[in-house]
Amino acid sequence: MELKEYFLIFKKHIYLFLITILLIVATTFAFVFWRPAQYETSMLINVSRIGSQQTQAYQFDEFYRLQADERFAETIVRWIASPRFQEDVCSELGKVPCFFDLKGKRLSSQVIEVSFKSFSKENSTPLAKIVFTKLNQETARLNEQQKSFTWFKLMDTEPVTRESNWGWKKLFFASSAVGIFLGFWVVLGRHYWEKKKNK
Repeated sequence: MELKEYFLIFKKHIYLFLITILLIVATTFAFVFWRPAQYETSMLINVSRIGSQQTQAYQFDEFYRLQADERFAETIVRWIASPRFQEDVCSELGKVPCFFDLKGKRLSSQVIEVSFKSFSKENSTPLAKIVFTKLNQETARLNEQQKSFTWFKLMDTEPVTRESNWGWKKLFFASSAVGIFLGFWVVLGRHYWEKKKNK
């Protein structure tokens, strides 16, 4: 088919095309409006040490320490991603599941950003504190046998909680794009169904 024929098909079924777009946009906005409010919480965790080792090779000591901090920060990120860790956090609060989309991201050698979403703003700060406490417990457990005075310890910042939403403009353009895509196939499907019916 030529481009002109496609244009004539859409001109004939323009109302079907527009109705499909409006339905998708309206359904998306209705879903977002009626769904429970979601909150996103984030906090920063810094990898530090219990003590420092005195050495004459100061520069070399600091270099290897930064490397070790970086490797341990990666370990923290892996702990956060573990389903076992997430279940332990929720069981501590007494509610499973208690959050979703828990993520850990290493921002630098010693800084990790922890973020999660939940449906309760009141539980967000206690959840962040439980996450931090559990991470420190796992860190201390690794040092039970060695009792190293230069072992890692974690330091947290005050968690920040905001309502999680897409924004009306972004939501409108995203739903419109999906509506246009579906409207295209609905019109073509209607055309070929009519064509087959008239044979």
